[in-house]
Amino acid sequence: PARDAYLLGAIQNGNLDAPEWVDVQCGPVTLSVSSDYLKIQGDRVPMAAPVAQAACDALAALLPTPKIVEAIEAAATIVAMPTRPPDGNNQLSAEWIAWCEEETQRRMVGISGLVAGHRKDVVTCKGMAGRPGRVWIFGARWPNGKRIEVVAHGGHEAAYADTSHGTRAIRDACLVNGEPARVSEILRDPQRAGWLSSEGALTVVRYPLAPGQSTPHGAATNDGNVHNGGSHVAHNAGSAGTGQTTRATVGTAA
Repeated sequence: PARDAYLLGAIQNGNLDAPEWVDVQCGPVTLSVSSDYLKIQGDRVPMAAPVAQAACDALAALLPTPKIVEAIEAAATIVAMPTRPPDGNNQLSAEWIAWCEEETQRRMVGISGLVAGHRKDVVTCKGMAGRPGRVWIFGARWPNGKRIEVVAHGGHEAAYADTSHGTRAIRDACLVNGEPARVSEILRDPQRAGWLSSEGALTVVRYPLAPGQSTPHGAATNDGNVHNGGSHVAHNAGSAGTGQTTRATVGTAA
């Protein structure tokens, strides 16, 4: 689709907006997470799974698990997701996407720091291995505060994205009890995965990229390695990955 091509071009050209990175505690793991869903030219835009993965790859980051989403929500200011546009019921239309972003910005006036609830997260979960080719989403909040997607849902093909979807980046580099570690390695380790995943260890931690996309230098791969191949994406996005880091206070996740 044209939107995917535009978004991939923006990512590859280093035009992903620089996130503000916030520390969130999840058990003994200190995570560095984007304070909001990723933006391009100031707007949160829905991304198909391969595009969301490319955006995270450019930041040497991963998509969150549902357990990480819960930790973020516990630390964040919750903003309800806009759900009732004025014209029709087409979540794929440019008009609805624009309306949803405008309504989100209106609701966030005066709010700063870590925010959540206003989009469904594209997540990493066991379903990625069991049902490849799907996009898995979780979270978001109704105005009454209740979660919209209470379990990871894989009802759409990976190429699908609507206005409810958001891309949250979780830096692969993290700390475990103050010592350097990697989120991707923890998620694959049966002894440690429970810190970040309610499903245990994961064999797949990233979505496949679209044909023609390449895994950038520094990105985690599904074989447990960090890609060291040549790509200008990570280098061009360097400024996008060095936003200010602040700390969010959150209770230790069980």
